[in-house]
This record gives sequence, structure tokens and C-alpha cells, in this order.
Amino acid sequence: MKNESWEKYINLKNLILLFDAAEDLKIQSYELIHKMRRNHPKPLKLWMEFPKKHGDWIAECVLVNKAKYTQVNVCLNGIAFVPFEEMQIVEERLKTGKSGVELIYELKIIPESKQETLLNVVSRELDENPPDILEEPDHSGMIQLKKFKAFPKASNPEIRDGFDVHSPDLSAWSEQLRLLIDRSDLEILQKVKEIVPKRPTQEYRRLLFDLVLTDWETNGWSYGVGGRVKEALEYLNHDKEYLVISVSPDLVFRKNNGEKQILDDLYHAIHYIKKKLVKNGEVPKEALEKIKKPN
Repeated sequence: MKNESWEKYINLKNLILLFDAAEDLKIQSYELIHKMRRNHPKPLKLWMEFPKKHGDWIAECVLVNKAKYTQVNVCLNGIAFVPFEEMQIVEERLKTGKSGVELIYELKIIPESKQETLLNVVSRELDENPPDILEEPDHSGMIQLKKFKAFPKASNPEIRDGFDVHSPDLSAWSEQLRLLIDRSDLEILQKVKEIVPKRPTQEYRRLLFDLVLTDWETNGWSYGVGGRVKEALEYLNHDKEYLVISVSPDLVFRKNNGEKQILDDLYHAIHYIKKKLVKNGEVPKEALEKIKKPN
């Protein structure tokens, strides 16, 4: 008989704060999530804790994988799984300094109470494989968070100095909501960090490496890499756009010393970067078949 249980995925004693893990790696929390979701061969899991000791965490939610729009109140107490598709949203929100309600508004998660679904219970009774697998986007226990109920009072006023939810507000959602990572996953990233390949010292060249790597992860370097990279250069995030002076008619970058650098042939530059990424082990060797010609 097959059994799908929360303990299959996590050891509660092995979970640590995402913030602490990021500090160990000497990076920001949003950068850690970026590494987690881009980990090869598969993303690492992100967890979210709604500590039971602080009272009941109640939210109005939409049941995602239902044919009919269904809105219900859900108790989020315990450990929730953040689906891989939602990790980028969390990353971007952390990057802009969001926390609490702003961090999780309309986020899709699978709370602990919804992980063990009725479909799985029935399947086990029939001695069949459970249909709801945690990593699958069609998990019937997935919810989308819509509204958040304020805590009427603290379950224990001495839980934490300065923590006061005696007046009904949403401060606890910011103060006590915790993002978690498994310690074994942190160890994976620490090993990866030890063998991180050298990247160019020029920031604009590192940017090109990142864009070409992202294209492999999203498009498998299918035909048109050059066009997609060029388009990405036109719509960079604010923290990177200063590196590109112009895209058309000439592609001009800003060097570390502020001087201009014209890139005469983007396509040959991409071809070179592809080979370096494969050599560095950041892209599998099978990708060599796709880099015979610049595209």
C-alpha cells in the first residue's frame, strides 16, 4: 500500500531559517531562493512555517485545482510547501523588501492541512498510488491566499519580547511568518559554491553569462538565442539596466570603470559563452549538440 505523507518530504528537526542559510552562504535571502529554484538537476524545496504556538493562522483562500471557483477559510498552522512555480514570486518580493502579508498575498501554497488529500486517502484504501504528489502543479490541496484574519490575541504573551497581538491587527503575519530550507539542501548549495566557476570580472559580461544560462534553463537553447538575449537586454531590472548603454543600432555596454564597450558580434559572444557554460559544468554536456553554430 502506497503512503504519501508530509514526513516523506521533510524532517522538521532538519529545517532551518532561510535567512540563516543565506547568511551562511554570505548572500541575500532572495539570492538564495534564486539558487534554489535554478539548482540542477531539480529545484530545491522552499517551505513556509505558520507557527502553531502563536495561535491559529486563518486565511481566505481559493482552491486552485477545482473546476468550480471555490473560496474557503483555511487554517494554515504548521509547515506549508511553496510550489516551484511560486518561488520566483517570493524571490522578487523579497528583493523589493516585502514581508508578511505583502510577501504572501495571492501566493499559491500547499499547507500542511491540505497535503494529505481525500484523493490520497481513497487511493490508499484501494492500494493504489496516490494521485496528489507534492511537486506536481495539479495537487488538489493547493490554495491561493486572498485575505488574512487578524490574530485576536496572543496565545502566549511571553512568546517573544516585543511581540504583541492583543489588539487585532496583521502584525503577526510579518513578525512570525518564517521561510525555511532543509539543512541537507543548504549543504548541496555549499558544495556548489565551492566549485562555482570563475566568471568574467566585467559586470556586463557576467550579465551576458547569466542571460545565456537562463535561456538554457527556459528554452533549452532552441533556435533564436541571440534574439531572446537581445530582447532581455532591453528589459533589464533596475539594478542591472545601467550596464547597457544602448541595444540598437549598436550594442554598447558600460565597463566597470564607466567606459563604453561596443560588442560587435553578439552571436559569436553567445557561442563562446555557451561553450564556457558547458565546460564549467553549469550546463549538461548534451547541450554541446546545440552549439555547433551561432544562433
